[in-house]
Amino acid sequence: YQRRVHGGCIACTLQALPYLTKSSQGGKIVVMSSLAGKVGAPLKTGYSGSKFALHGFYEALRTELGPKYGTNITLICPGPVQTDINRTRLGDSPTDLDMSKAMPLNKAIKIISKAIEENRREELMDPANKFLNWLRFLAPSWADKLLISLPSSKRVIKQ
Repeated sequence: YQRRVHGGCIACTLQALPYLTKSSQGGKIVVMSSLAGKVGAPLKTGYSGSKFALHGFYEALRTELGPKYGTNITLICPGPVQTDINRTRLGDSPTDLDMSKAMPLNKAIKIISKAIEENRREELMDPANKFLNWLRFLAPSWADKLLISLPSSKRVIKQ
């Protein structure tokens, strides 16, 4: 947590805060996150924990900055997107990832841009992620069962 979350985007945000709070137009903070910051993902305990921390930090910061300074914070949870980062984050073996239904990059850019323009609090880009996010509120035990039952071919990290 300390190195990835606090040493990364939170450290950048803390450096930008003096400028954001002095701006007459407020400002925008856009955070790339993951559904794993809202729904615990099997086989990704550390990753989910760091993303939950990220969501908590920025949701709290939104309540501190928004009313007083007019700063908008948007959390983006993209789901799988066709980029090279998917190849490099887990290694060169194409069997490590199931990217067969990943969103094309140009579509992801349009969705993210619109979310920023509209000052959305959060953007869950993948329809399956939107469903799972709602399911965790309406029927949390069903959401857990669904996540646990996913075959390893549907998981990002295969066993």
